[in-house]
Amino acid sequence: GGDYYDLMPLPDGRVALIVGDASGHGMAAGLVMAIANTTLKTAIDIDPSPERVLALVNRAIWRIGTRR
Repeated sequence: GGDYYDLMPLPDGRVALIVGDASGHGMAAGLVMAIANTTLKTAIDIDPSPERVLALVNRAIWRIGTRR
């Protein structure tokens, strides 16, 4: 489903705790969380600041939701 949690090491040695829940169940919710996971890891590599990471993840998920 759409439940998600992960621990991700940050470049400065800290660890980010990520918790998320996509609305709904099944494959659609799971795909949204898979995209969020990939985007999170990429965003943390680019710029680990919470503001930037959340902005990139939000934009990626918003783009998927507006294509329906």
